[in-house]
Amino acid sequence: MTIDWSKIPPKEFEKLCYRILEKEGFVNLEWYGASGQDRGRDIIGFRDETPLPGQRVQKKWLIQCKRFLTSLSKSHLYKELVNAAEHQPDGVLFVVSTNLGANLLDWMKSVGKQFNFEYIFIWDAIHLETLLSKHKDIQYEFFGTEDKAVESILKTIEEGESKHVEFKESLPPPRELVREICAFVNTSGGKIFLGISDDGQVSGFKDSKLRDKVLNWCNDLCQPPIRDIEIKEYALPQGPIAVIEIPEGADKPYLGANQVFLRHGPSVRNASREEIGKFFARRGFFQYSPELDFSIDLEAYKQLF
Repeated sequence: MTIDWSKIPPKEFEKLCYRILEKEGFVNLEWYGASGQDRGRDIIGFRDETPLPGQRVQKKWLIQCKRFLTSLSKSHLYKELVNAAEHQPDGVLFVVSTNLGANLLDWMKSVGKQFNFEYIFIWDAIHLETLLSKHKDIQYEFFGTEDKAVESILKTIEEGESKHVEFKESLPPPRELVREICAFVNTSGGKIFLGISDDGQVSGFKDSKLRDKVLNWCNDLCQPPIRDIEIKEYALPQGPIAVIEIPEGADKPYLGANQVFLRHGPSVRNASREEIGKFFARRGFFQYSPELDFSIDLEAYKQLF
């Protein structure tokens, strides 16, 4: 994804930098730019360094976050170094939204020797885009996504569970999953999201054998067997998830673990005798009426398949 830095205001750029620094191991971060009183320091933070095996030293860093739409000048960078020296950090990090040429980087290293900094680094636009690719949740937070399928999935997650949507953090046991699938098939279809908590938080899910497991369970534990479901995987900014897409069934009722289930809002319930009777009537087994006294032999129905 190519970033259009003109779409993010300077203060939002500082916030973006703060979020990336958190992910990259900086601790005890203080964002002075948020108050408008930075005095030459947008962010102060600390990071552990390991100069020798087994030796850990915490270093103080001053981070300047500059959303520039034009190239940087030597005079501007020198002024920033002078301001940074006032706060006596161990290291200085410039995070900028432009790409720096080799000459400017070499000059930066040479002039840095005039100050008592142990480290001077620059994260330019190329490095920032690499970091955003690594931390896709931050990229989505500030820039959204160009993937329409992912955008649609995120919108569905945001809307929460419903008659057609169920969230599961992990893959349920066979009978529990079949219960959910049969409820969707017997109602009007739906989707089961794996890797999503009940409150819509992405916890992540990946299972290379998911397709085989689900198809086998739907074949062995459902009557009639359910074979036309789809399983899709998505790489969301917060982590990978899987979605089981279930169409409405053509041969209702479908039994799951020897019972008939229906979807009722965001939950599952057992079908009533009346509802089961209507299913059979639609299949042509008999003409249903509320006064009809009938007995449904589900075990005999299972033998049809």
